[in-house]
Amino acid sequence: NCHCNSMWNFFVQTAKCFFSDHFCHDLTLRLVKSRLDYLPGNTQKDEYLTERIAATAEELERNGIHLVDDTDDTMLLVDMTVFNYQSRDKQTGMPDWLRMKRRERFLADRAKNGGA
Repeated sequence: NCHCNSMWNFFVQTAKCFFSDHFCHDLTLRLVKSRLDYLPGNTQKDEYLTERIAATAEELERNGIHLVDDTDDTMLLVDMTVFNYQSRDKQTGMPDWLRMKRRERFLADRAKNGGA
């Protein structure tokens, strides 16, 4: 079970997050920080990373990917958030593996919803 702190509760209420009520936001933040090689106790960028996670979730939703609380979607959100964070000031394209992962998830959502 996820025991989210008050910052995450605020995040859920105000960021127009499209996750289910049981999505573990604390886990998502910890995984993003881990991918960025931030120490677990370093909370200096938590607020910024929280906003990055919310923005990435909203971007995926706008592009037809409806996140659910499972390992695959958590990792897609983490990978996309880290990519967006690391490429924010660069002119680099999305890596093929991430582009394919996002496309496969989009197609799975579309097939699940009857192609709509």
